[in-house]
Amino acid sequence: MKRSAIVLAALAVLAPSAVAGTLDAVKSRGALVCGVNGDLRGFSVSDARGQWAGFDVDYCRAYAAAILNDPNKVKYVALAAKDRLSALQASDIDVLVRNTTWSNARESQYGLLATGATYYDGQGFLVPKKLNIDSASQLGNRSICVEQGTTSEANLTDYFGSKGAKVTVVPFAGRDAALKAYGTGQCDAFTADASTLYGARLRVGKVEDHVILSDLISREPLSPYVRQGDDTWFNIIRWAHFVLLNGEALGIRQATVDRDLESSNPTTRRLLGSDDNSGERMGLTRDWAYRVIKRVGNYGEIFDDNLGLGSLLKIKRGFNALWTDGGIQYAPEFR
Repeated sequence: MKRSAIVLAALAVLAPSAVAGTLDAVKSRGALVCGVNGDLRGFSVSDARGQWAGFDVDYCRAYAAAILNDPNKVKYVALAAKDRLSALQASDIDVLVRNTTWSNARESQYGLLATGATYYDGQGFLVPKKLNIDSASQLGNRSICVEQGTTSEANLTDYFGSKGAKVTVVPFAGRDAALKAYGTGQCDAFTADASTLYGARLRVGKVEDHVILSDLISREPLSPYVRQGDDTWFNIIRWAHFVLLNGEALGIRQATVDRDLESSNPTTRRLLGSDDNSGERMGLTRDWAYRVIKRVGNYGEIFDDNLGLGSLLKIKRGFNALWTDGGIQYAPEFR
């Protein structure tokens, strides 16, 4: 092979895939198409006026702010668990931001990529207080409602099988159907990601009549997903998450970000584009990170507004606290 051919072959490996182009499509369309749950309180819900809110919704808004300088330029597509991956594969959505666990199968079999854990979760159980159950180990020989086709269903079999315990798994085509069955007494417990259970408890009668067990039987790092082969788009979605985390770590808040543009802290100045140009290197504008925090806030603000102790769900930060505060949320710096 001639030297020139070898060089061209090497460049082909290093160059972005020919299928890349989601960023251009979003810019041309003038809106981001974001796949969400649509019925998960605290993460993504819409009201009677069609106004969307939630932790995942704010991530969609952050992407739109970074790309289009307008967090409202988002079209939300509510997706059932069974349809979420195929919708992304078919390019019906630009990004999936829907309580989806980061797993090997979803990357190796479905041609998708997780962009990073925006929320560290684990599978838990909701049980009626009257059963006096305070541990998952007491669920042997009980019936458990679960949404079909989710990692939660598979985890049940793995967990209780490893313990040599028998349970009756009662699968339903959707989460609402599983929760309704639990609420009417068809099952002794309802299982899902713990974050889901906080919202579920608000829908099955009096909150004080139901207990979320402290046991977690799995690790469920929830991540946005994109299609493989579009490195530019993958980087934008991944680094937008890192903007939010770095913003919190540096104390850059929605209300202070304008002042922080003139900060003497070199790390802050790099993040906001005062002394660096990460945005243009990614096909965005120099102030893209500033836009994200200005329009949406930092990670802590998003968490507190939608999920934290000041919200209806009252979820503690736990694993989702910054690494400096006892959690495991951690982001590389912009340099």
